[in-house]
Amino acid sequence: MFLPFEGIPNFRDLGGVTTIEGKHVKKGLLYRCGELSKSTPKDLQQLQALHIRTIIDYRDESEIEAHPTPRIQGVHDVHAPASRSQFNLASIEDLASSDLLKQLNMDLFKEFYASLAFENPAYQTLVSILKAHEGPMIQHCTAGKDRTGIGSMITYLILGVPYTAIVQDFLETNQYMEKHPPYWQKPLELAVKDPEILQVLVGVNQTLLDHVHDEILRKYGTIEMYLKEEYHIDEQTRKEIQDFYLE
Repeated sequence: MFLPFEGIPNFRDLGGVTTIEGKHVKKGLLYRCGELSKSTPKDLQQLQALHIRTIIDYRDESEIEAHPTPRIQGVHDVHAPASRSQFNLASIEDLASSDLLKQLNMDLFKEFYASLAFENPAYQTLVSILKAHEGPMIQHCTAGKDRTGIGSMITYLILGVPYTAIVQDFLETNQYMEKHPPYWQKPLELAVKDPEILQVLVGVNQTLLDHVHDEILRKYGTIEMYLKEEYHIDEQTRKEIQDFYLE
């Protein structure tokens, strides 16, 4: 569910989704969005009204220095850089003016996405926050679509949300971007001629999330084993997390 903000892109509540067992993710506890650096005074008031306790920032240090998150009283800011691949989609505005654009292909995008989902301290931090019931919380990156998309997928997997619903949430970014084109879209349109590559840079592509999901099952066999090996979530721990975030 999208929430209207003046300067915060792609802001939505992960609540309201139905799990495999027929429960629902509580609204008002789990949020995702793009960078908060352009928050207006009205936005900051709205964030305070949401009683946010924790903000997880998946951006790299250089991104934070260029576009710092405003301090919000009473909020715990957690810097958890998520990018792991040598090919880094993190700073799209830098990418728009780099020679790397000529090298882009879907295999590189798949490599980037898959690198996020395994042995990643950023999402281990996310899970530790979920275990500690530190909600309401926000997870975000620059556009709130790639790194945040994987973080949201992991959150939903823990809560027992079916993969079809996870894909639906992931693709909602495209609806937002169509109505609110990012400021770096124009230079990318001038530089990138392949429509599939451009679409991945500006929005999201289900093929990439499917690739991550397939890699998880290929490596671990089940979602339960993935959660246990990557995040030390056993059946009891998962139930405790679900008891807090589901209704």
